[in-house]
Amino acid sequence: MRSFPREAVDASKRAVRLSDLAARYTDLRPAGGGALLGLCPLHEERTPSFRVDDERGQFKCFGCGKAGDHLDLLQERERLSFPEAVRELARVGGVDLPHDDGGPGVVAPDGPAERRRRALAFAGRFYHGQLAQSQAGAPARVYLRRRGFAPPVLRRFGVGYAPRQGEARAARLAASPTPLAAAAALEGVALEDLVAAGLVRESRRAGGGYYEVFRGRIVFPVLDPVRGHVLGFAGRRLDRAGSAQDDRCPKYVNTSEECGYDKREALFGLHQARRSAFGSGQAVLVEGYADVLALHQAGVTSAVAAGGTAFTAEQAAALRRLGERVLVVYDADAGGLAGAVDAVRTALAAGLRARVATLPEGEDPASYLAAAAEVADAQTALEARATDAVTYVYEAVRAGRETVEGHLDAVRAVVRAIEGVVDPLTREAYLQRTAEVSGMRPGAVEAALGWGAAAEPALVPAPVPAPVPA
Repeated sequence: MRSFPREAVDASKRAVRLSDLAARYTDLRPAGGGALLGLCPLHEERTPSFRVDDERGQFKCFGCGKAGDHLDLLQERERLSFPEAVRELARVGGVDLPHDDGGPGVVAPDGPAERRRRALAFAGRFYHGQLAQSQAGAPARVYLRRRGFAPPVLRRFGVGYAPRQGEARAARLAASPTPLAAAAALEGVALEDLVAAGLVRESRRAGGGYYEVFRGRIVFPVLDPVRGHVLGFAGRRLDRAGSAQDDRCPKYVNTSEECGYDKREALFGLHQARRSAFGSGQAVLVEGYADVLALHQAGVTSAVAAGGTAFTAEQAAALRRLGERVLVVYDADAGGLAGAVDAVRTALAAGLRARVATLPEGEDPASYLAAAAEVADAQTALEARATDAVTYVYEAVRAGRETVEGHLDAVRAVVRAIEGVVDPLTREAYLQRTAEVSGMRPGAVEAALGWGAAAEPALVPAPVPAPVPA
């Protein structure tokens, strides 16, 4: 965990009155003795019991019992980690954190990280404008409309289009190497900042010059979950005829991690899904960017995607701060089945309670919802297809393999999936469920897990083959 100088943290607290911070979430009224009183923003109540004392810099709710200072309030209300809360408080108070390295938070006003943030923010606006209004973006608009995405969901997620050289009007009017750089120059954003942000690269071809990383692609911005700053982009290929089937280049291109973007921590859609996931205590995890758009458009507003990477421990920790449950909805193909098994293992190790919604063969969340347009409640439809983690892993690995070896591989897959669970009660529940689903004795499963001192021979875990679609 990154540390911050105590004097900088204290300066941030002095720069922001606690009552002003609390006023983001609740109305406060004078309560005598210099204190303020309001409805608690940390739990549901009808009678005000949330007391704020600016002089002491402390709050206390006499209803739920929670108390603390500025950072405690931010961590509880916004579901932030301690470093994220420090950065947010420093941002609000205008205080620089001298030893922060420019992670998603406060940076020096004219430092490299801030210039990179401004470049990414400008690129997000430029790309979205190209998609929404430009002639160059027309094929991308046609493709997205054919996929069933309406303008409101595209605006909410800032989806854009990166034009090729010569497609954008700004590039024809300014002596600049790329359409983005031409438009950026008119707004005072330097070419070197676009390069530092991973948006433009210097060409290695003879003659030199520059090229745009996302040229000719539909662009999905990945946002900071709290502040909504652009952290990076994912670009989906689109050929000149408006098709996404051009196999001459990678299907997706992501912002390089060399440019300060950590795809292991980023979740596409988390900024838009935070409040819904926190309110329901459950996030819906999908594979693709389009799947997130489809689910949000259908009313499943807690959907997020790992995007560009397998589901990581860092991403699982981010979801755990919002709630205890995750519903995994991956594609119903071999890759999706294997990915869902891995996602379950990662989620359980992070303390999440995981379930998996199994879609019809060959479907992904977007296509399933499009085919089931008559479904009145998409969330209910997905919940109806959900099964517990143990059952899913066992059946996914066992599918089509009605042999002893298939049975053992499936049990070993379950053992690998649940072995990272820490909570004793959760362990016991998964142990019993594994025994029920597999028909194995609980003692044998426990011995394989190494959770107890069972005398029975252990079921030694072995490499687990990829699940076979049913």
